[in-house]
Amino acid sequence: MRSRLGNALLCACLLAVGTAATADNSAAAHERAVEQVKYDALMALRESLTREVDAQFPTRSRVSVYLEAPVAQFVLRNVSLRVDAGEPIVKKYTRKQALALLERGADRLLRFNAAPGTHRLTLEFSGALERPNGQDLVIDDTLELEFETKPNSQAFIMPAAPKILRPVRTFSDLGERATWNWKSVADDPRLDYVRYLWDTDRYLPGLMELLRAAGPANTDEPSAPGFDTLMAEAYLNFGMRDHAKRSAMAARDSEPEPTALTHVWLQLAQLDYKNGNYAGAAYAIAQIPADVPEAQQADFLDLRARIFMAQGEYGQAAALLGGIANPAPLLRYNHAVALIKSGNTARGRAELNAVGAGQASEARLRERANLVLAYHLLDQAGGDGAKSALQRLPLNGPYANSGLLALGWAEIAGAQDNPDASRLRRALAAWELLASRDRLDPAVQEALISVPYAHEQFGHYERAVRGYQNAIDAYTQIAGQLRGAAKRLRQGNFREAILSDDAGSLPRTGNLERIFTEGRFRAHAQNYRHLKGLQLAVAEHDGPKRLRDRLEQAAEEEIVRAHEAIAAGVDQQIRNLEQYLIDARLGLVRNSNRLKSSGQRGS
Repeated sequence: MRSRLGNALLCACLLAVGTAATADNSAAAHERAVEQVKYDALMALRESLTREVDAQFPTRSRVSVYLEAPVAQFVLRNVSLRVDAGEPIVKKYTRKQALALLERGADRLLRFNAAPGTHRLTLEFSGALERPNGQDLVIDDTLELEFETKPNSQAFIMPAAPKILRPVRTFSDLGERATWNWKSVADDPRLDYVRYLWDTDRYLPGLMELLRAAGPANTDEPSAPGFDTLMAEAYLNFGMRDHAKRSAMAARDSEPEPTALTHVWLQLAQLDYKNGNYAGAAYAIAQIPADVPEAQQADFLDLRARIFMAQGEYGQAAALLGGIANPAPLLRYNHAVALIKSGNTARGRAELNAVGAGQASEARLRERANLVLAYHLLDQAGGDGAKSALQRLPLNGPYANSGLLALGWAEIAGAQDNPDASRLRRALAAWELLASRDRLDPAVQEALISVPYAHEQFGHYERAVRGYQNAIDAYTQIAGQLRGAAKRLRQGNFREAILSDDAGSLPRTGNLERIFTEGRFRAHAQNYRHLKGLQLAVAEHDGPKRLRDRLEQAAEEEIVRAHEAIAAGVDQQIRNLEQYLIDARLGLVRNSNRLKSSGQRGS
């Protein structure tokens, strides 16, 4: 008897970290249809938002005031902005918001209509200049600016920076670009405001601001540098792969910050990889220049290697990863996988062993490496080599059950090569411990049939008969429970749980954590969230009813598909149980016949 789960685990684990689905033409066509609905909604919002801004803040009187924090280590705490003698606008900043301003953002403090004439902006702010010794210096300061109303819209950037550290340029007037010397003349604070909103987890407001910055669809005005990259990022966050690719290609000649565009191509390649579109992933990764910024190099090499492996190019993946000096543990793990799959088994095992034994690896990666190494040794080289790797696994953890199952098979393999009752007892002890755990876990399900198998090897046929009968009873009960779960899931009553990623509110199936991370389920669940969000936004901005109905219908289709994706995973569990039932019934008959022929009455 061989471990069915063990073989499946070996095949699944001998993949680079990062799962990939198989491409499917019908699924791709469905995604394109959903993407088109999203695009139509975004374009409708773009037109509505442009009209609203123009109506509320006419160009002839519109003034926007932005805040930047341009000095490293000066962490803003609060600001107060006053226009002329009016009431001040007061804002407090959390540390996360202050760091987002330091990183790449600008916050819009105010947009208003200015009457003709001269006006004064007064900004008071307070923050702390952080020092390595921990003795931060609290600084309060004030900035003032007088400006004249002009016939075109104006925008001012006011830097929250102490006077002693303040750059020469302090204000920016988009209405008169000749005066722009705070940053490059190409900079646009509206885009920095979008980045700030996204970096502080306000994605939908940021998207709305990006659409406002885009202006009407029929405009002849060229996009601001950086706009296409942000639009590509927005499309990607909405799962809109085709439009993201078009925007990323448009940004190649206009993006002033290569790191930002590299990030978009990496995201696009990752999306295609997860969806099984390896050719698309390879194309996206090829758009990234060879001199990848150091901060993105590890992600770039890791993904490029996984794409090679997904395409069966294990030698190229091994060569790529093998050329990295002092690789991170994740890259070293994937290098080990590539070596094994390319036929360099001994070196691959040595690399897996190094990751599994090394303390530099994150605990979960270390445990995965030990489990993969153990199953590979168990499958290829008998049980002895596997035990040392398995003994590194904790008794409780994400891989503990699979480890106990493998430990039992390692002892059995050793006993077959060199008959030893103590090995059989150790296998039985590991499996009995495992069989006492949650029976919805696939490893526990295999343990239920492995325990009587061990008794059978001892020649304890009556215990084996009882064990196989217990397994049959358990499998029948579990299968009934899973069929009920699949039925309830197909009734589609778990919208809120799926919307909030709350696996605890779904029927228990034993594999929900895996399903919740699978590309197919996540794509449908995310589509549902996006479509519902767009439907609300379109309704809020008086979009056409026909479009709202299309969004509603598309959202309903996605939530049905999300429920079905979970139910299909449950169906696969049921099929596995049915095979275990066949094995258990055969074991029951086999050992019952042995009892009859031997006259054994107990042991």
